[in-house]
Amino acid sequence: MRRIYLLLLGALLLLAGCVTGSGVSEGGVDPRALIPHNGKQIFLNGMNLAWVNFANDLTQFDEARFTQAVEDVASAGGNVLRWWLHVNGSKTPLFDENGMVVGMPEEALINLKRALDISFSRGVGLILCLWSFDMLQPQSGVNQARNLRLIEDEAVTRSYIENALVPMVRMVKRHPGVIAWEVFNEPEGMLPGGGWTPRRTEMQYIQRFINLAAGAIHREDPDALVTCGSGMAYQTDVGGMINYYRDDRLIAAGGDPEGTLDFYSVHFYPQHMDESASPFHHPASYWKLDKPIVVAEFPAKGIREIGFGFRPKTSLTTEEAYLWLVENGYAGALSWTWTGHDGFGNIYDAAPGISAVAMRYPEYVRLNREGLDLSPKVVNPISHLILSVNEVGVAKELDLKEVFEDQEDGDDLSYEVRKVGDPALVEVSLTKEGKALVRLKEARVASSDILIVTKDSGMNESGLYFTVHALDPDRGNIALFKPVEASSVEEPNLPEYVNDGTLKTRWSSLYDDDEYIQIDLQGRFRIERVVLHWEVAYGKDYDILGSLDGDAWFPIVQVRGGDGDVDELSFEPVEVSYVRMHGIKRGTEWGFSLWEMEIHGERVR
Repeated sequence: MRRIYLLLLGALLLLAGCVTGSGVSEGGVDPRALIPHNGKQIFLNGMNLAWVNFANDLTQFDEARFTQAVEDVASAGGNVLRWWLHVNGSKTPLFDENGMVVGMPEEALINLKRALDISFSRGVGLILCLWSFDMLQPQSGVNQARNLRLIEDEAVTRSYIENALVPMVRMVKRHPGVIAWEVFNEPEGMLPGGGWTPRRTEMQYIQRFINLAAGAIHREDPDALVTCGSGMAYQTDVGGMINYYRDDRLIAAGGDPEGTLDFYSVHFYPQHMDESASPFHHPASYWKLDKPIVVAEFPAKGIREIGFGFRPKTSLTTEEAYLWLVENGYAGALSWTWTGHDGFGNIYDAAPGISAVAMRYPEYVRLNREGLDLSPKVVNPISHLILSVNEVGVAKELDLKEVFEDQEDGDDLSYEVRKVGDPALVEVSLTKEGKALVRLKEARVASSDILIVTKDSGMNESGLYFTVHALDPDRGNIALFKPVEASSVEEPNLPEYVNDGTLKTRWSSLYDDDEYIQIDLQGRFRIERVVLHWEVAYGKDYDILGSLDGDAWFPIVQVRGGDGDVDELSFEPVEVSYVRMHGIKRGTEWGFSLWEMEIHGERVR
């Protein structure tokens, strides 16, 4: 239904524009200014994903949500999504104790390939954005000092390139779903002067990092394109600005003659940038650049006042903005963002612009989709498997033929247990019938990551990555995987993420005071401790409430003047069946957001 709606929306609004006149000149398209891809020159017509789970899309790949994003853009007539990978280094790559990069999680490489298969099979390619200025932001799990070394210490940079970047490029080498690799998102945010991160670096280090990374990508995959996303003020020498990413300047910084960009990726927000640096107020030729220019971020709601207090001198609707770019010499238009999480618009705002370009210039937006053998599909993913410490040796059965499916081979696949994080805790065996048997070996409360990989006849791989949790049903953190209810949800941060045993996912409320989240313990327990792992959006004033029936609530702990991070709340034992965090007053402009809510106690017999 969602896809049909997007198709109808784009078509109807395009028809209205054709009848009334869009106000955009019929400038035509110069193929020489476009992006080469799989034997064609294409205009990149789409938007930013940019993530499903911030910084965690590679290791905890949400295939359903990712596929929805791809299909939404494809239904509107788009051909590209910009997708963020490492982002801030909190989940990938892997570092050792000395801060050197030692690799990538195997499931991350498999998921990268799977994402490209999903997108390209639907006529959508991916711009793979590696890093963002977020790597020097105070965010959960971010080691700013380590990330600063990654940028500034050439030995650490090269360890990343050799042990993480090159394996990623090799994994998807010549995959037609790869539109380009993008080294940084807005690295100027990490610079003195105009930057906004608390820690800063120097442009010479950013240039060297880009040069070394781009050179390595080009050598590993000579067909690959490389870019960097930044404001126009950092990518042109026109009007007193400086193009820091010009070939000679990048080579001078890093010394790699192959470490140059293949096209420029420009970001523009009228709320933050002067029109002297606007691609919507100047044709591409104005910037005097020798490479294609993709406008890789701009508001999906268009170039207009959208509630942030700035009125551009020249306003453009979303449809007019997309058409302006394609008809004035630019190589792409990617609006922000599919999720619509920060007020600049979402897929429904972007659809008319994407459709307008697709219907007026179809020959420049259809990808050449020949010759792709798809990886097996994960049709029934699982993320967690719960085993009781009271049932050591009892097998839990997973039918892998119901988990995986292959377009070419059906369920005629081979399987392999590729990873068991804690082999002393759990064992996984495979049967000839395609079943996985999972058993606890010890009566110990703990968790173990599991990776089961399947291969088709073309040796393409997909992986089922999940966590086995050995739990004591009567004591410990009794909140784990119990039913959850929340007053509101800021998608995709769902309530059930608040007690899923990982600090990689979180629940978020809407941006209001007076919100709550509660857990049904499914029994009567005597509890004495609650631990709250806050995201940046923390609760300043809140109560922990208890209930025996889910209707009548009584206070357990009151917190006033909280400062976020981790709140460990201990109290005299109290008997409850339900526990609620009632957020009274937010500590930030956002809502209430918890990575995890732990409740410690024991069952009342």
